[in-house]
Amino acid sequence: MKEAKGGSSLGHFLFDLDGTVLDTTGLILASFVHTFETALGQRITREELMAHFGRPLEDQFQVLRPDLSEGEIERLVDIYRQHNEASHDQWV
Repeated sequence: MKEAKGGSSLGHFLFDLDGTVLDTTGLILASFVHTFETALGQRITREELMAHFGRPLEDQFQVLRPDLSEGEIERLVDIYRQHNEASHDQWV
Protein backbone atom coordinates (compact mmCIF):
# COMPACT_ATOMS: atom_id res chain seq x y z
CA MET A 1 0.00 0.00 0.00
CA LYS A 2 1.40 3.36 -1.01
CA GLU A 3 1.76 6.05 1.59
CA ALA A 4 0.26 9.43 0.69
CA LYS A 5 1.70 12.80 1.62
CA GLY A 6 1.27 13.43 5.30
CA GLY A 7 1.78 9.80 6.24
CA SER A 8 -1.71 8.41 5.54
CA SER A 9 -2.15 5.24 3.54
CA LEU A 10 -4.26 4.97 0.43
CA GLY A 11 -6.35 1.87 0.96
CA HIS A 12 -9.39 2.41 -1.25
CA PHE A 13 -9.88 2.86 -4.95
CA LEU A 14 -12.90 4.30 -6.70
CA PHE A 15 -13.55 3.81 -10.40
CA ASP A 16 -16.45 4.05 -12.82
CA LEU A 17 -17.41 0.50 -13.80
CA ASP A 18 -20.26 1.17 -16.25
CA GLY A 19 -18.98 2.77 -19.43
CA THR A 20 -15.35 2.79 -18.32
CA VAL A 21 -14.40 -0.77 -17.40
CA LEU A 22 -17.47 -2.43 -18.94
CA ASP A 23 -19.34 -1.44 -22.08
CA THR A 24 -23.00 -1.97 -21.26
CA THR A 25 -24.40 -0.03 -24.21
CA GLY A 26 -25.66 -3.20 -25.94
CA LEU A 27 -27.46 -4.37 -22.81
CA ILE A 28 -29.07 -0.98 -22.27
CA LEU A 29 -30.27 -0.75 -25.87
CA ALA A 30 -31.56 -4.34 -25.84
CA SER A 31 -33.48 -3.63 -22.64
CA PHE A 32 -35.12 -0.56 -24.16
CA VAL A 33 -36.03 -2.42 -27.37
CA HIS A 34 -37.51 -5.29 -25.33
CA THR A 35 -39.50 -2.87 -23.18
CA PHE A 36 -40.98 -0.94 -26.09
CA GLU A 37 -41.87 -4.09 -28.02
CA THR A 38 -43.26 -5.97 -25.01
CA ALA A 39 -45.13 -3.20 -23.22
CA LEU A 40 -46.17 -0.94 -26.07
CA GLY A 41 -45.99 -3.09 -29.18
CA GLN A 42 -43.75 -0.42 -30.69
CA ARG A 43 -40.36 -0.44 -32.32
CA ILE A 44 -37.78 2.10 -31.26
CA THR A 45 -34.64 2.93 -33.20
CA ARG A 46 -31.09 3.10 -31.97
CA GLU A 47 -31.02 6.74 -33.07
CA GLU A 48 -34.03 7.61 -30.92
CA LEU A 49 -32.46 5.91 -27.91
CA MET A 50 -28.99 7.36 -28.38
CA ALA A 51 -30.39 10.91 -28.56
CA HIS A 52 -31.26 10.62 -24.85
CA PHE A 53 -28.66 8.09 -23.72
CA GLY A 54 -27.34 8.56 -20.20
CA ARG A 55 -30.42 10.19 -18.71
CA PRO A 56 -32.29 8.53 -15.84
CA LEU A 57 -34.68 5.81 -17.02
CA GLU A 58 -37.83 7.69 -16.05
CA ASP A 59 -36.63 10.78 -17.94
CA GLN A 60 -35.79 8.78 -21.06
CA PHE A 61 -39.17 7.09 -21.16
CA GLN A 62 -40.94 10.41 -20.56
CA VAL A 63 -39.02 12.14 -23.35
CA LEU A 64 -39.47 9.25 -25.77
CA ARG A 65 -43.19 8.82 -25.04
CA PRO A 66 -44.52 12.04 -23.44
CA ASP A 67 -48.12 10.84 -23.79
CA LEU A 68 -47.66 8.16 -21.10
CA SER A 69 -48.83 8.62 -17.53
CA GLU A 70 -46.55 8.36 -14.51
CA GLY A 71 -47.96 4.90 -13.76
CA GLU A 72 -47.26 3.72 -17.31
CA ILE A 73 -43.70 5.06 -17.06
CA GLU A 74 -43.22 3.13 -13.81
CA ARG A 75 -44.43 -0.04 -15.55
CA LEU A 76 -41.92 0.51 -18.37
CA VAL A 77 -39.11 1.01 -15.85
CA ASP A 78 -40.08 -2.26 -14.12
CA ILE A 79 -40.09 -4.18 -17.43
CA TYR A 80 -36.77 -2.61 -18.43
CA ARG A 81 -35.11 -3.51 -15.12
CA GLN A 82 -36.42 -7.10 -15.20
CA HIS A 83 -35.06 -7.59 -18.71
CA ASN A 84 -31.79 -5.87 -17.88
CA GLU A 85 -31.20 -8.03 -14.81
CA ALA A 86 -32.17 -11.26 -16.57
CA SER A 87 -29.93 -10.49 -19.58
CA HIS A 88 -26.98 -8.94 -17.75
CA ASP A 89 -24.68 -11.95 -17.75
CA GLN A 90 -25.21 -12.55 -21.46
CA TRP A 91 -24.12 -9.02 -22.36
CA VAL A 92 -21.47 -8.18 -19.77
